[in-house]
Amino acid sequence: MQIGERIKHARTHRGMTQKELGMAVGFDEKTADVRIAQYESSTRVPKADMRNKLAEALHINYRYFFDSHNYAAEDIMFLLFELDEQHQLELSPFDNDGATGINIHIPYPLVDDFLAGWMKEKQALADGSITKSDYTEWKLNWPRSADDRKDK
Repeated sequence: MQIGERIKHARTHRGMTQKELGMAVGFDEKTADVRIAQYESSTRVPKADMRNKLAEALHINYRYFFDSHNYAAEDIMFLLFELDEQHQLELSPFDNDGATGINIHIPYPLVDDFLAGWMKEKQALADGSITKSDYTEWKLNWPRSADDRKDK
């Protein structure tokens, strides 16, 4: 997901209009919606200070707006190669009722903790104990949201 799509996703999750978000980050009322529309359409890319303002106005983790550039399978493979250099990834086949693939284990306890927390959230969504909105909120504010849930 590109940054413009991320801005729109967070904004619509918050139920804000483009104008409301634009004014919340300090744009003039006349141009507020146009500026946000430009960001969302990727006509313009917000600089780091604007990404921080957007995150603050949307009450989300600022890291949500930093592009990872891992969109294509090739990009993901190069990331995995780098991780393998540092953590010696373990690969194994899986077969689950005819669905086959490859499991990847990253022998890095902190990543395991992060993945376990994510799995717990996905299971809570699947069993109906949290809503899709709760799940989206958790992702938008991760890792703070993970810490908040541990405290409860």
